[in-house]
Amino acid sequence: MVMIAVGRLDGREPLIIERAELVAEVFFRLDASARPGGYDEYIETSQQVHDRIIKEDIDALNRTMRARSKVDWWAELIEKGPLDWLVALGRDWDALALDDATWKALGCSEALAGAFRGIKGRYHGRAVATKLLHLKRPALVPVCDSFVEWQLGARSSMDLVELVEYIRSQGRRNLTALLAIQASLAGRGIHRTRVRVFDALVWSTHPASELASVPDLLRDWTAGGIISR
Repeated sequence: MVMIAVGRLDGREPLIIERAELVAEVFFRLDASARPGGYDEYIETSQQVHDRIIKEDIDALNRTMRARSKVDWWAELIEKGPLDWLVALGRDWDALALDDATWKALGCSEALAGAFRGIKGRYHGRAVATKLLHLKRPALVPVCDSFVEWQLGARSSMDLVELVEYIRSQGRRNLTALLAIQASLAGRGIHRTRVRVFDALVWSTHPASELASVPDLLRDWTAGGIISR
């Protein structure tokens, strides 16, 4: 059994996710974003488009990531082709694998700040911005929607770089557990980055999530001897 413990910024008790390997598997089998033709599959099949935004990216957000973002709202960025601020984000940067010294030496925080400035627009909110940037750098940028922010106790006004850095700190605290979950998922044919696994777990346990009851069900089933591993 793998457990994740996530600190919260607002003083609430830590978020404890028991049987996290099974919670993650349920998410990546049942959530629309993880199904065939969904957001996660699109990431796996679109890695050749690293440094620019294309219409298909926006379609992927709208199709299974609960976004309602018109392609017209992105026209200016789409027409620019390769974007300097995307190029500046190293393709091999991994938010949870890089140690603090390397993160600082590479200038990861500064590059993220540039990307968030570059992608900012009237209709490009925080959630949509991180969903799109996750498409481009799936090991670096977590999906930071309102459910994830609330679970972490983050203010909606919190600087996005600070939020990513906080997620990074919590992910690295749970790195051994996340590696075990990632390996468990891979053994079942599900290949996801560690930062994606982390935000999926946090999102799944929000009270308004369609999967919110999963951790409790797993706990009850385990207590009753129905699940044993």
